[in-house]
Amino acid sequence: MKNKLIVIGFVLLMGCNNSKSINNIGDYQTLAKGIKEGDLNSYSKMKILCLDYKPTEIIKWAKFAADSINYKPANLDVFEAYLDSYYIFEDTIDLKVFSDVDRKDVLIYYQKAKFNKVQGVEKYFLISK
Repeated sequence: MKNKLIVIGFVLLMGCNNSKSINNIGDYQTLAKGIKEGDLNSYSKMKILCLDYKPTEIIKWAKFAADSINYKPANLDVFEAYLDSYYIFEDTIDLKVFSDVDRKDVLIYYQKAKFNKVQGVEKYFLISK
């Protein structure tokens, strides 16, 4: 019986060592360098890594991907990161809740995403009372 428990424990331990973890996505500095070099894979990994940071952290990388790499889905990422940073979880967004500077960015990146027909942008509706 003792030998069976040892074998089962060993098998479980080996299974855990072979599993992939989220930690394999890379470190912040390496991903930042990759994004600056135009690597969209690094950008995708950075989006995952930034889930551990404030929503505003991904905004700078999404803006870079949208503007410098011309990665169209990043326009929606900027827009949605602003929504997250203001704790907005509805599909109808009142623009008055944003600061003047942020409102400008929200509108710019929303319009870019809409113009480029980025999947997912159609669910949002902006209002300004």
